Amino acid sequence: MFPGEDVSRAVSSRLEELGIVPSDEADVCISNGFRCAKLAEGVWIKMQLCGETDMSQAVVAIAEYADVLAEPWPAMDVLADRIIGRYYRTHGTPQLRPLRAERAESSSGTAETSKDGDGGSGDGRPDEEGRREMCDEGTDEVSAEGAPQESEEDGDGEEAVVPTDGEPDEGERPEPVPKKDDDGEPPEIESERPRTEDGRLVPKEFPLLLELMRRGKFVCLIGPTGTGKSEMVKDAARVLGRRLFVCTAPQMSYDITGFVDAHGRYVRKPFSEAFMDGGICLMDEIDRAGPEALIAMNAPVANSIMYIEGVGQTDRHPDFLFVATANTAGTGADQEYVTANQLDASTRDRLIYLRVDYDEGIEMECAGGDSELVEFAHAWRLACEESGVTNALFTYRGIREFAELAADPMFGPAMAVEMALVKCALPRDTLLVVRRRMECSNRYADALDAYIAGLRETLR
Repeated sequence: MFPGEDVSRAVSSRLEELGIVPSDEADVCISNGFRCAKLAEGVWIKMQLCGETDMSQAVVAIAEYADVLAEPWPAMDVLADRIIGRYYRTHGTPQLRPLRAERAESSSGTAETSKDGDGGSGDGRPDEEGRREMCDEGTDEVSAEGAPQESEEDGDGEEAVVPTDGEPDEGERPEPVPKKDDDGEPPEIESERPRTEDGRLVPKEFPLLLELMRRGKFVCLIGPTGTGKSEMVKDAARVLGRRLFVCTAPQMSYDITGFVDAHGRYVRKPFSEAFMDGGICLMDEIDRAGPEALIAMNAPVANSIMYIEGVGQTDRHPDFLFVATANTAGTGADQEYVTANQLDASTRDRLIYLRVDYDEGIEMECAGGDSELVEFAHAWRLACEESGVTNALFTYRGIREFAELAADPMFGPAMAVEMALVKCALPRDTLLVVRRRMECSNRYADALDAYIAGLRETLR
């Protein structure tokens, strides 16, 4: 447990050094040792999962980014993620080799059981790959280790995805991939990354999803909107050679089981059709689904049996797979996704969760290889997150549209800012707050400055 007074003094000193005066609405609670101690404890727990061993680094991270605390606090967990993300983006993640060696010593003689194919340590604890996965949001690194190799024997349509090459040896840990190379430019798109039949670069999480589906796991993909979660499932269906059935945010039980109409005919729904005939059911926006529909889904997924009124008991087809997508982890609405529902524990228990985030390789392709635009997109997202702005997304689609408009002499970068990025949704003062937090200075940042300068003051 961290002493609250020490944390408060460190934060107070840092705010004074930065010349930041908390707003009247801020909940920084410099004098509230308990809240500061709880925040530090949460930061330290998350840093341990990232492989940190020096307890004092939690206080250092909070003090270094104390400006985050000068505004109204979101949930403590979200605030801890922001601080850790900014800290590790600057300082890099700890090396995890000692954890590997320590576990190898503690599990001597049980090597066979420790490698059970699920990427775990054999004792239910996440291994270092799992720990690094938890910290990906803060380090922007992509690890090739742990991504399953494509097998020539599994499934149909295997030629749809090119397998990755150059995987590191088992005993080696690749160095963190820097956000920029030595020349200050983002790294080039990896030529060895898997691609679909039509040449699209697949997200770095795709090999993990494909392997989980081959093992018959029921997966929930969680991540920001526009990260290609649904498209990943469509690509996986093509690789596995299975039909895809899509249902979006079902609300009632008959949206799952189907129903018998007034003429006595059974009307199937996407879930029931995939369940009975085999195929992949993709439930988009599961965190917007109604509780009645999810209750009807739980039993067939868990027990392999579904009862349909007027039809009777139906067994699950051996080729049935279920994949869901969500913007949240099923814990309820947050500042960004205000319509998300909290999922029942029984529903969460039936799914394996795989986080999907923006992929810099795909961003580079959407931007037509324009590294300045990708740098601008990263700086914009980070500044919006730290400023609490949730209605100004910069997705793959947004980057593609922005690049197209910016390159057109009829529009140009300044109009692209208004039409494809801000979309007339943010007032001038909000844009100024976001711009001050952006560590980016290129022609797109200049276009944003020009757009802001042309706006009128916000009326209050």
